[in-house]
Amino acid sequence: MVQQADNERLKEAFAHYQAGRLDEARAVSLAMLEQQPHQVEAMQILGIIARQTGAYDRASSYYQQAISIKLDYPEAYNNLGASFREQGKIERAIAAYKQAITVKPDRIDAYNNLALALERQEKRTGCPRTVKSELYNSLGEVLREKGKIAAAKEKFKQAISLKPDDYEALNNLAFVFVAEKQLERAAELFQRKWR
Repeated sequence: MVQQADNERLKEAFAHYQAGRLDEARAVSLAMLEQQPHQVEAMQILGIIARQTGAYDRASSYYQQAISIKLDYPEAYNNLGASFREQGKIERAIAAYKQAITVKPDRIDAYNNLALALERQEKRTGCPRTVKSELYNSLGEVLREKGKIAAAKEKFKQAISLKPDDYEALNNLAFVFVAEKQLERAAELFQRKWR
């Protein structure tokens, strides 16, 4: 019975949020936390509202609180990364996105967010292209496993464009071409891999 009431209150908070009634969404979520201090979904909603209104420290605090209760909460890590990125704390954002991926390796938005953070870091510090190459290759593998072959192919190509001798990406792209019956293109990549 309590679980059903919680679900209804979360739906109510989320409906308020989606309708742009942030104060109402915040009030419902805070009321939930008063009754159940370990309600991580309510913390998540509060973090999203805080981030949307520019209260990044408060947002980060809610996300970190949720993570301390539920260590395997990829949404909280991903949103924590976004909060850090928006504050210009790129290294911390990168760490949070990597943790989201560690917890849930097929979380595509975390890969995309990590790529954005790495690009921002590269502009500031000259992040090695090999790191981004590995990232694109890993994302390609996830996409391929989900059956999104065209998107996977593009990620493998991005990895190779950053690091032309990325043998794993060359191999992955070659196998995509084999699956598509483009054997000449696959053979070119296999030969390039062994040069």
